[in-house]
Amino acid sequence: MKKLLLPLLLILAGSIAFADPPDEDVHRPYIPRRGQLYAQFDLGFNLTSLNGNDEVRLRNAGEGPTRLFESGSGLAPLISATIGYEFNSVFGVAFRADVDMRGASNSGTSIDTCMLQDGQGGVIPTPIDIDKDYSLDLTYLSLSALATLRFDNLFFFAGPTVSLPLSRNFTENEAIVDQESPCIFFPFTTDSSKTITGSLTGSGNILQRASIKIGAGYTIPLTPRISLVPQLAYDFGLTNVFDVPEINALTRPGADAATPQTLPTIVNPEMRLSSLQATIGLRINL
Repeated sequence: MKKLLLPLLLILAGSIAFADPPDEDVHRPYIPRRGQLYAQFDLGFNLTSLNGNDEVRLRNAGEGPTRLFESGSGLAPLISATIGYEFNSVFGVAFRADVDMRGASNSGTSIDTCMLQDGQGGVIPTPIDIDKDYSLDLTYLSLSALATLRFDNLFFFAGPTVSLPLSRNFTENEAIVDQESPCIFFPFTTDSSKTITGSLTGSGNILQRASIKIGAGYTIPLTPRISLVPQLAYDFGLTNVFDVPEINALTRPGADAATPQTLPTIVNPEMRLSSLQATIGLRINL
């Protein structure tokens, strides 16, 4: 009996070796990974913060101290399209183009100095409260090259962005708070304006913008090919907004370019913009 046991064990081992492999574990299926090309379209907004570096515009003589022009913030729309490629389940790249709108503003009241005549030909410097506000609106075409790192449905991305300027609008408004006051913006002239405004528009004097973008997203599959993708990113600006200082001539609302009475202010070119970007997109596997 013992002499037959060893041959039987060898025959049994051989039959097991040549048998069909066990069925796949349905709870841990094997999914082969290969490269995946996709397109994505996003809508969202920029929550922009502006650094005046140190002030959005220089203070004129007679203006009181204020922190109004040191910073600003605002919301603006963001539209983007992305072509991406995932090499495997972890690493990928994405090339993204944004219609990138940035807006920032601030408002406040400062105590300035107005000049009043004393009735004898003299001048009396008089403090006066003036409401002031400014807004900066810019539109760029932004191009980003991003590396992506995926952990199941959660992914992270980072990379450089270059933004090509399309348009700008910088506007400042000032108004004397006490409309019954004898103070006016252009004393000793026939212009009795108590409100003045000025704007810089067009596409000139805007620098190409460089920034670093870093963020995270999450894919929510809707079908085998289509996913919903919320994303949150921070775009950190590295360059100034304008190329050189520029004069913004404030004058009464509705005045034409030939109006002689203007209050010139010098806009600082060294402002910088950074944005928190929130989007939701539709990803299509190609």
